Amino acid sequence: TMLALDGCENIVLRDLNFDFERPGGSEITYVRTAEGETEVRLHRDTRYEVADGRIHLFGEGWRSDRNHCIEYDPESERFFYSQGWSVLAASPAEEIAPGLVRFATPAGFRPKAGNTLTVRDIIRDQVGMFLFRSRNVALENLHVRYMHGLGIVSQYSRDITMRGVRCEPREGSGRLLASSADFMHFSGCSGRVRILGCRFAGAQDDPINVHGTNLRAEERVGERTLRLRFMHAQSYGFDAFFGGDTVAFVRVATMERFASARVEAVRRLSDREVEVDFDRDLPATLAVGRDCVENMSCAPEVEVRGCYFTRTSTRGTLMTTPRRVVIADNTYYKTGMSAILVESDVAGWFESGPVCDLTIENNTFVDCAYAGGPHHAVIGINP
Repeated sequence: TMLALDGCENIVLRDLNFDFERPGGSEITYVRTAEGETEVRLHRDTRYEVADGRIHLFGEGWRSDRNHCIEYDPESERFFYSQGWSVLAASPAEEIAPGLVRFATPAGFRPKAGNTLTVRDIIRDQVGMFLFRSRNVALENLHVRYMHGLGIVSQYSRDITMRGVRCEPREGSGRLLASSADFMHFSGCSGRVRILGCRFAGAQDDPINVHGTNLRAEERVGERTLRLRFMHAQSYGFDAFFGGDTVAFVRVATMERFASARVEAVRRLSDREVEVDFDRDLPATLAVGRDCVENMSCAPEVEVRGCYFTRTSTRGTLMTTPRRVVIADNTYYKTGMSAILVESDVAGWFESGPVCDLTIENNTFVDCAYAGGPHHAVIGINP
């Protein structure tokens, strides 16, 4: 993690550059392919060794053999999911020159020469930057060349402005990848989130993701007390409710909010569960073990304007908040899935905030949703 703001107020970070000498993502380009044989060139910033006839990726204090791979085709300018690295990692390897490795690959494996594999560990053990319980924070004219893990994560912070932030590899570096997951991830924020004139190129997940977190009702502990549980394996262990917050009770079958209350007290039982006292009796129709609770106080207004999105196999902008959203004057160039996805759920990611006030105007979409399929419209609305 390159930078963290924890409990800060009235902060402006301006005119800074961030980069890695050895990024957590590795880049490997096919230079020659033939039946039973494949040669690759590894980027100069990708450290590796060939030991016992196999290739291994490493960096300072780490090695990685649990990898996720996305391939880039420079001819089509598209990113797509690939098993290429799995094949190479399991194949006998020989270093024939520094940075040049030959593999004895299985019959029928004939990748496209010139394509590049972008490879990173599946464990997101860090974030690029962390804005936590902070307010009135602005990041201006930052150049972020690589981030390990989940990008710039803003969690339970209020009034955030990202202006002129460039998340892309350094010009002349020869790299494709600038983040091993999202570029900007906003979880449980409030006030106004403004993303203005930013540029995003080379993420292995969504450049922008805004959402809250639904917790499932597990037990009526008392007339006004409920035991709640984080449901997704990758999202738990943080404080999701605070005294004075307004919450909504959400019907799992329809995602409709059917009652509201105010939080009086919160007790953390474990990383997965909390006990919450409310200012009124629990709804009689609340279905324990099914229905969820959403924090309405931790949901921001969002403006995404004048930004440029490219080189991602996933969405460009993933939006899940019940307050006003404006997405305008942006260019989405070749996103693999929906350029803009509006979503909320109480069964998968448990990301809260059904969108109800959304303006999408004057955006340019070029060859987006090229992954195809019924779930990948250029603009997708998927409740």
